[in-house]
Amino acid sequence: DANDSKDFVKREVINGRTFSFIGYHAFGETAESLIDAIKAEDAAGNFVIMFPHWGVEYERDPSSSQVAAAHMFVDAGADAVIGAHPHVIETTEIYKNVPIIYSLGNFLFDQSWSTATKIGLTAKMTVTDKTISISFTPVFIDKRQTMPADEKTKESALQALGLPSGFLAVKRP
Repeated sequence: DANDSKDFVKREVINGRTFSFIGYHAFGETAESLIDAIKAEDAAGNFVIMFPHWGVEYERDPSSSQVAAAHMFVDAGADAVIGAHPHVIETTEIYKNVPIIYSLGNFLFDQSWSTATKIGLTAKMTVTDKTISISFTPVFIDKRQTMPADEKTKESALQALGLPSGFLAVKRP
């Protein structure tokens, strides 16, 4: 069904704050179909994190449709957007003080034909009333096992992300 994601909101209370995690599958529904769910979670006072499955495989830059959807999610009340699907790391953006990570790359997958598909990121998000900070840890896949990336791979992954420091912080509106 083209409106399934509205039924897949996962709420979790962490340190007294309610987080709403919403999945979005760009190949089976429209971004517009999620607007009411995002607005409802935002109106409830929840911290809304969108997890889109989107983008063009193996492209390091987000597509115009990814950017448009991410902005639509933020305009509706999303507090963060963390994407996947392209199998490579894509860039980040800050839009209206909201972090958008277009693709974390692969964490564990059997695409060993290129270095770019063997690299991914983990993201640790810290949320306070005043800031959202995210620290990224590059990982490398070897023989279908995920391990910490070596220094050269870390540097390459963080450059692809557009964050050489591996850290992103924004003030909350």
